[in-house]
Amino acid sequence: MYAYVSWIVREAHSRGIRVLWFLARDGYLLREIAERICRRLGILIECRYFYCSRRSLRSASYHLVDDNEAYSYLFSKGYYRTLRTVLARADLTGEAALRLHARLFIDYEYDTPLSDSEHERICTTLMQDGELLRMARVRSRMAYRVTLDYMREQGMLDAQTVALVDSGWTGSMQRSIRILLESAGHTPTLVGFYFGMYSHPASPSDGEYLTYFFSPGHGILRRAFFNNNLFECMLSAPHPMTVGYRRDDDRTVPETSRMLDGYPLDLVMSQIVGVLEYV
Repeated sequence: MYAYVSWIVREAHSRGIRVLWFLARDGYLLREIAERICRRLGILIECRYFYCSRRSLRSASYHLVDDNEAYSYLFSKGYYRTLRTVLARADLTGEAALRLHARLFIDYEYDTPLSDSEHERICTTLMQDGELLRMARVRSRMAYRVTLDYMREQGMLDAQTVALVDSGWTGSMQRSIRILLESAGHTPTLVGFYFGMYSHPASPSDGEYLTYFFSPGHGILRRAFFNNNLFECMLSAPHPMTVGYRRDDDRTVPETSRMLDGYPLDLVMSQIVGVLEYV
C-alpha cells in the first residue's frame, strides 16, 4: 500500500495534478497514507475523500444508460446473492420489493443464497417483466439531482482534471462518474489511479486508467497470484457503505448503511493505526 500510494503521488505530481479524489471505502486508508507522504515531501496535492459506492453512483445513472448497460449493473455477479440483494441494486426495498417477490418469485426465499443457475433464472424473469428496470429508473431520476449536488460541493464539476484513486478491478466507478459529469455538461480530463485492473475500460471516453501492479495486458503472473479480497480487507474503512445522498440544511451529505460498531470496528481501527505507524 505504501509503495502504491508513493507511485500515485509521484505520478500525479509529474502530471501537474493538484487534487486527488480518493473513492470510498477503499480510498480511506490510501488517502491517509497520501497525506503523510505529501506533507513529508512538501508536495502540494490536496487529498479529498469522496463518499461513494458502485451502488450510490449507479443509482443516480440508471436513467442515463441504455437497457443493456443498466441490466449489466443490476445483474452483476457477487460472492453473495439473494433475491433481496438483487432487488436492492435497483433501490427496491420494503413493500415494493416484497410485492415483486410475491408476484414473480413466490418459490424463492427472500434471503436464501442463490446458485448461479438460480440467479440467472431470476435475472431472465426480471428482464422479461421489465418492472425492476422501470423502478430503477424512477428512483434514479430522484437520486440524480442530489448526487450531482454532492459532486459539485466536492469540486468535481469545477475541475479541469478529475483524478480518482481506488483499488481498481473493473473501472466501473470511473465510468459512472464520467456519465454523471457529462450529463451535467462538464467534460474534464478524467484520470484514474488503480492498484490493478482485471478488464479493459468499457469505453475510451471514460478517461485514462493508470495501473500500478497489473492490468489486462501486463503483470499476468502477478494477477494470477493476487487476491483482491484480501487487499480490500487491508483497506477497510471505519464507516459503512455509502448508499446515496441527502440534503442537510445547506449542504449535501452521504447516506450510509448500518453503522459498524464493537469488535469489527475495533479490528479495523487497530489495523489502520498499525498501517499508519509503518508509514
